[in-house]
Amino acid sequence: MAKEKERSQNKSGGKVVSTFFLIISLLVSAFAIYEIFLLSSIESMLRYIVIGILIGIDLILIFIVRRKNKKRRKKAGVITFMIFYSLICGAVGGIIFYIYGQLNSINKVFVTYSSSLITMNATQAKDIDEVKDFSIGILSDKKSPEGYIIPQEMIKEHNLNDDNSIEDYED
Repeated sequence: MAKEKERSQNKSGGKVVSTFFLIISLLVSAFAIYEIFLLSSIESMLRYIVIGILIGIDLILIFIVRRKNKKRRKKAGVITFMIFYSLICGAVGGIIFYIYGQLNSINKVFVTYSSSLITMNATQAKDIDEVKDFSIGILSDKKSPEGYIIPQEMIKEHNLNDDNSIEDYED
């Protein structure tokens, strides 16, 4: 009778442990699935196949844990598989989370515009302060940062309006 009671406690303890690892595996798998789903730049069919495989593995794990299994070796193997599965899904989800976060913030923090003052080879001007009696061309699009706004600021900063003619161009 004592042996049966001990076996019953071991079975319920094993069930709790396997259910715990199942919940961890499902949560980590859901995290990985969510991160894979965010990768919209990757072929949709490929993402759906990987997500389908992960969901399939999750369903198989649920079925195995819920099934009454009398062999402890199989339970230990399933728990070991769930640990490795959780580690792999966590690593994949974490890497995607990190890389996606880095790539997503590249252009949102700083926007860099550049504008150049170009002279013909025949001119002797090597510095912006040497530009006198030249024709300066800028874009006529007043909303263009690099074609109109920055050149206008450079013209005002260096007083190029005084000695030069400013010409607007369409493109």
